[in-house]
Amino acid sequence: MSEIKRSSKKTEHRAVTKIRCLIDELNYIDYNFSENDKGISFDGTIDLFKGNIDLKENWEGSIKVQIKGRTTYKDPTNVDKITFDLDKRDLNNFLKEDGTILIIVKFYEKNINKYKVYINPLLPADIKKIQDENKTNTSEKVKVKLKEVNNSKDLE
Repeated sequence: MSEIKRSSKKTEHRAVTKIRCLIDELNYIDYNFSENDKGISFDGTIDLFKGNIDLKENWEGSIKVQIKGRTTYKDPTNVDKITFDLDKRDLNNFLKEDGTILIIVKFYEKNINKYKVYINPLLPADIKKIQDENKTNTSEKVKVKLKEVNNSKDLE
């Protein structure tokens, strides 16, 4: 029997689930993520609170989020930094929203229980720097560096 390729839809579901679990460990952060979305550049928001997340008066603001799930043939658990090929149009949209948090979840092809989460909170200055560094790049993609998330505290 031939091996069946992993579904990208299932990989995205797993990625969003892993991020939800991490955020659920934090008391003052909540989320609103879409799955199977076909929206423009964003998968939802992370909401920041100064206290109990059930009280509207504690809401501080929201940050847009882009979550990508990927399967890799190399075990990602020993890799602390990666680069990700990001569509320039997404980067431009991130700038229009005053930044976003880019999160990549890499799953090991041979064992999906082995995974690693990577993050880059792209602020407007970071986005402009990436754009400036890629002015002569004719590709539709730019390379974005991300660092590993060891635990939920790395999301704060």
